[in-house]
Amino acid sequence: MNKHQKSVKRFGGKAFRRHNLAKKINLESLDFNQIFDSFDLDCDGIISPEELRKGMRKTFCMHMTPLQLHRSSLEKVTRKNFKDRLVSFLQMSGKSLDD
Repeated sequence: MNKHQKSVKRFGGKAFRRHNLAKKINLESLDFNQIFDSFDLDCDGIISPEELRKGMRKTFCMHMTPLQLHRSSLEKVTRKNFKDRLVSFLQMSGKSLDD
């Protein structure tokens, strides 16, 4: 395997997606209602800690720690407070945000 093939293999699949998500996230480009709907798997209008964990992993390639999940369960995540909570979780994870 030559140098180019190794580079392509390294950035294939999930690694490539994580690399792209490591760049700044432009908050203006996010559709928070659409993201909320994709997180709310049981369509009850509240995002459970498990739904949050799955959504953050799928959408932002971010693995939440048990402590972060516990903190998220202290206050219900609803459509009304979703944007603020999501921004808070992204900042906690060290993601670079561009307003």
